[in-house]
Amino acid sequence: FVKAEALPEFFVEIIEDELNVKRVEFRSDMGEFIRYNFKPNFRVLGKKVGKRMGEVKAALEKLDGATAKLELDKTGELKIGDITLTAEDIEIIITQSEGFNCQSDGDVSIALSTTLTPALIEEGFVREVISKVQVMRRESDFEVTDRIKIFAAGNDKLAKIITDNAQEIQSVTLADEIVFAANDAAKDWDINGEKISLAVERI
Repeated sequence: FVKAEALPEFFVEIIEDELNVKRVEFRSDMGEFIRYNFKPNFRVLGKKVGKRMGEVKAALEKLDGATAKLELDKTGELKIGDITLTAEDIEIIITQSEGFNCQSDGDVSIALSTTLTPALIEEGFVREVISKVQVMRRESDFEVTDRIKIFAAGNDKLAKIITDNAQEIQSVTLADEIVFAANDAAKDWDINGEKISLAVERI
């Protein structure tokens, strides 16, 4: 989720591909994911506002955090009635919603969902299997149009994932067949913590 002007679909697809995310969504309000709470820096602000500290504290607590953060970033100041505060006068408490990693830079904020569903975990394994097969294709000096056979052995969990996603794996890697058997030319891989032996043969 991004608080920023929406980008053309062409660039959105590049972001999704490069960052390995399912979807990029643009929002005008990121309050669901990230909150900014303001409170006085008492040590510094006490010298400036004196007995009006309680008034300033109450006003800061009522601020729209996102709007106030944007104003402070743009101008370096924050108006509280007739009092002008600077960044050193304020402490900003940033709260992220559970399951999200949030970052802000000026008026752009990004919230990345860190919740992994079983479907996403499986997709991650599939992507890594494809990546390893493509590496072995290059190491074997295969032409990009060469059809291949994939050998996989040594991991029942990954064997099921590969079987369930065989069509996608074969389509991307140009594999006519996936054989679940050992191969003398196999290479051992660690795929997201799972060990497996993979080999490729040109057909």
